[in-house]
Amino acid sequence: MNVFVENLTSNDAAYAPNDIVEYDIAVSNTSNVNYQEVTVSDTLPTYLTFDSGPGSYNSSTNVLTYTLANLNSGTTVRNRFTAKVKPATAFANDLTCNVDNYVKVTGPDGQIDDDTASLCVQTRVMGVTTLPVAGFEDYAFVLPFAVLALMGSALFMALKKARP
Repeated sequence: MNVFVENLTSNDAAYAPNDIVEYDIAVSNTSNVNYQEVTVSDTLPTYLTFDSGPGSYNSSTNVLTYTLANLNSGTTVRNRFTAKVKPATAFANDLTCNVDNYVKVTGPDGQIDDDTASLCVQTRVMGVTTLPVAGFEDYAFVLPFAVLALMGSALFMALKKARP
């Protein structure tokens, strides 16, 4: 089960270029009025592009829009969508935080509620950049067993020949 975190900081795990980010938008009607329709618009950060989800996406504004019908009093509707992190060339720094996603919900009478969620993108992993090459010492523990296997095979063959 995925655990959703609203705001990721530099102390949390960072996304990498070309990763898929999953957003979970929960719209709750805490009023005592039933709404026929509410509009959800999500403005993706410039470092992300829409991947899949409900509604219509405008690539020139980087905004996903969809409507929720019959949002009754006391109910919550959840929708998930995914976005893709742009390639490393889109980032000026090795670690970019405060990559903010902005979502706005508008009710039929002009009521507005909004929220943001942020994340970090790390374009270069510090430290080891190549895997170590496996050498003889990585297989040295097998040598005693190989010698025993050869000795056992030789003994078996000798005993087999000795029998009439």
